[in-house]
Amino acid sequence: MTEVEQDVRKFAQTIPGMKVRTGGQMGMSSMMGGGAALQVEIIGHDLAAADTLTRQVIAAVETLPGVVDVKASRERGDPEVQLVIDREKAALHGLSPYQVGSALRTQFDGTVATRYRLSGKEYDILLRLKKDQRAAVDDILNTSVNGPMGPVLLKNVVRQRTGTSPLTIEHKNTERIVKVEANVVGQASGRVGQMAKRALAGITPPSGFTIDVAGSYEEMMKSFRDLAFAMLIAILLVFMVMASQFESFRDPFIIIFTIPFALIGVLWALAITGTTLSIVSGIGILVLVGIVVNNGIVYIDYCNQLRRTEGLGLIEAVKEAGRVRLRPILMTSFTTIFGLIPLALQLGEGSEFWSPLGRAIIGGMIVSTFLPLIFIPVLYIIFENRSERRRQRLAAQTATATTRSTDVTGQ
Repeated sequence: MTEVEQDVRKFAQTIPGMKVRTGGQMGMSSMMGGGAALQVEIIGHDLAAADTLTRQVIAAVETLPGVVDVKASRERGDPEVQLVIDREKAALHGLSPYQVGSALRTQFDGTVATRYRLSGKEYDILLRLKKDQRAAVDDILNTSVNGPMGPVLLKNVVRQRTGTSPLTIEHKNTERIVKVEANVVGQASGRVGQMAKRALAGITPPSGFTIDVAGSYEEMMKSFRDLAFAMLIAILLVFMVMASQFESFRDPFIIIFTIPFALIGVLWALAITGTTLSIVSGIGILVLVGIVVNNGIVYIDYCNQLRRTEGLGLIEAVKEAGRVRLRPILMTSFTTIFGLIPLALQLGEGSEFWSPLGRAIIGGMIVSTFLPLIFIPVLYIIFENRSERRRQRLAAQTATATTRSTDVTGQ
């Protein structure tokens, strides 16, 4: 889809005066309802100030690399003649703005004066000026408005000016809003959103106006925060389950160290494949939290069994557990890795959307399988030696205290 859009843009550039905007890109932003890849919201009441800010924002956004199809939701309106009521002059003639507006509405739009009934049907009778009496601006200005002091020419109570009117006026939370939207090609949406925030920081909005980068970027940042919180809860729950099963905080703490290795593998895999860190790859990291700890559980649990039931020493138990558990650890990891290869290679229809998940899990599984085979035994030995020294120190202190107590009793 992206390649087709690029070809269409290049072809359109060869046609003078033609502007082409493409749309319909499917992705995580459209699934989350985030709209365009890049969206800037200009919130404020004054239409003229909003138009000026819109032009400044468009000029800043168009300079960003990878940004195409920049457009504003409020297009330039058609030229119009505006008649502004002079309240002081109208008050001198005993007229209010409402009376002037009602008179003009009657003369040009028309007012239903009565209804004509024929054969059970009713027809509105519209009262207004003839077409030749309302065809030009001078005709409008020469019309009269009935007031308490008699008829008054409209040109005596209004000021004439030219301008443009917006075709549509959007609102958000009761505030007027203009959206500047753009597509992103060849760049990550999150990176472009950050560049847009830096570029817009140089624009100082007038009083009563705000400029925010919203759309899919805002939804993405919110999703990343929610995903980070979910990952923290997942790690906490995994730790609690392991602590209850091992009846210790030390062994789960050692096993949890496999998770940072998984994160290293994820970043390594995404960098090699040129995949951006997105919500989909973040879901893969969340899945890894529950997978990568399994190898550590299998290894540590078997070490403890060898020391308790077989009576092996620390180093012998670590070696034996590594020899015996290496095969099931590799089998479990390789089955997961090879099962996700078709998804990571985008071999199926629609797999390009979910391929970051497969790549993240594969990278995390590879690194968290091999590096912990060295790191976890070393960490296990270090903690066990510290625990043994602590036990020996407590035993020595207890023996010393007992000896002193015996000597005091003997005396």
